[in-house]
Amino acid sequence: MKLLKEIIEWILIMVLAFLCAFLINTFILTNSTIPTPSMESTIPVGSRIFGFRLNYLFTEPKRGDVVVFDYGFKCKECGEMFQKNDEGRCYYCNAESKGSEQVHYIKRVIGLPGDHIEIKADYIADSDMFKALKFHSDVTQVPCGHVYINGEKYQENYLNEPMIVDSKMYKAVDVVVPEGCYFVMGDNWQGSTDSYDNMANPNKLTANELQGRVISLNAYVTFNSGTGENTDMHEFAPRYEF
Repeated sequence: MKLLKEIIEWILIMVLAFLCAFLINTFILTNSTIPTPSMESTIPVGSRIFGFRLNYLFTEPKRGDVVVFDYGFKCKECGEMFQKNDEGRCYYCNAESKGSEQVHYIKRVIGLPGDHIEIKADYIADSDMFKALKFHSDVTQVPCGHVYINGEKYQENYLNEPMIVDSKMYKAVDVVVPEGCYFVMGDNWQGSTDSYDNMANPNKLTANELQGRVISLNAYVTFNSGTGENTDMHEFAPRYEF
């Protein structure tokens, strides 16, 4: 009887621990792994971060917040990541998204509802200022720019490199963020899929898609997957050539 009682107690402890973990993960905290180098060097690729789900129940997102939101899925068939869509299918192999692993993205809030967002060229940078991008040998200067919010230049001290705005591969932006939507960007602008990258639908992130605010940019855990894959930002950044 004593052994049976101990077994029951251990089962109850495990059930209680499982319920607590489920409730915290579902209603209080969200934990996500950074799948790409889009937030480097603020948050390294492969890091696990924690977001507070309750934050936006009481306050609205603020400019500069680093947020976690629903992006899409990692396809159960081909393994590719794809953005959620009305068809509910993978862009690459047409498999149903049902049953695929959900993918969360982490970005920084730049534009709030009603903001006029511009990204425009306003200076020239030397090509040797860039580390992740490849240029022809005869290119010595590159047209670059800044983000402007409601006509004011937005200071982004976290950027690794100047932002190219050349009307070719990196185009200028001029949009007004709709009500209930947010304009978000990755700190590593060359390797980020975000509101700037999705020019056809630049304000796709709605308040309902937000999962929470990253608790602390100084509190993240970096994991080595052991796959041997090179996840350095230089492998993900586009190879820009003039």
